[in-house]
Amino acid sequence: MGIARQIIDASKATLSSLENQLAGVLKPVPPRKEFVNTLGNQIQKIQQPTIIHRLTSTQSIIILLAGMLSIGALLILGARAIFSLANTHRRILRNG
Repeated sequence: MGIARQIIDASKATLSSLENQLAGVLKPVPPRKEFVNTLGNQIQKIQQPTIIHRLTSTQSIIILLAGMLSIGALLILGARAIFSLANTHRRILRNG
């Protein structure tokens, strides 16, 4: 067994005994009610990011139309690219 393995095993044993000692000493502490109430109020007051706010129907329609136009433009550009490649391939075959 190597020295590194012995050191690791010793560290594990030491850590295990330390955890056992702490488990017997440390006990959970219930928080004060004032602290819980104050923290709850602070969390409720925190503003949500703008992106999470509800969109109006007009904004939703505009976003939907913009998305549809973008997809349409991408489809047209893709079709043009495929036809261009096909025509180039035909010209190369004809001209030999």
